[in-house]
Amino acid sequence: MLTKEEIKHLIMVLEKDILTEKDEKKINQFFFSYPTSLEEEVDLILVLSSSAMERIKKAVELSKKWKTPILISGSNYVEKDQMLEDERYYLYAVSHGIEDIILENNSHNTKENMIESIKILKKKKVKRIALVTSSQHMLRAILTFQKEQKKRKLEILLFPVCCYASKVPKGKWIDQKDAKEIIKGELKRLLKYRLIK
Repeated sequence: MLTKEEIKHLIMVLEKDILTEKDEKKINQFFFSYPTSLEEEVDLILVLSSSAMERIKKAVELSKKWKTPILISGSNYVEKDQMLEDERYYLYAVSHGIEDIILENNSHNTKENMIESIKILKKKKVKRIALVTSSQHMLRAILTFQKEQKKRKLEILLFPVCCYASKVPKGKWIDQKDAKEIIKGELKRLLKYRLIK
């Protein structure tokens, strides 16, 4: 796990654009390298909504493979589509043959996603989930989930979608100025939300 000092160092080198190969490897390790297994089935797929359609596409793919319900968490307005993220995700899932969908539309950020989703998971007595979000968001999402679930520990399989946009191939974020800004923002949020001890 990253330490506070390592996070501060990575923020500084990203701001000054003086990333070393070691720094790049550390970022790749914590933001783009998550083991996934399609062999292990889950009780439910939790997808965190955003403007990135890659997330719901992955959730639909997993749902079809496992015949598992999807929980769509989060509701923010997407200007270009004139609709809410969760509505867009719901319409996509339904149009691709998914019928077992739960909408959680009370949350508007990662912490709220987890608090509201955990309530639903508890109520449904779910023991194992697949968490789908963007690869750069996964670390903050999983740390927030672990912090919010308190005593009840669910088994979580991670299914990141790369990257912050499908136009950036995995491992090529280093060449993208806006990708660096997004990684820097995620690092700052890890400190702001006190997810790193």
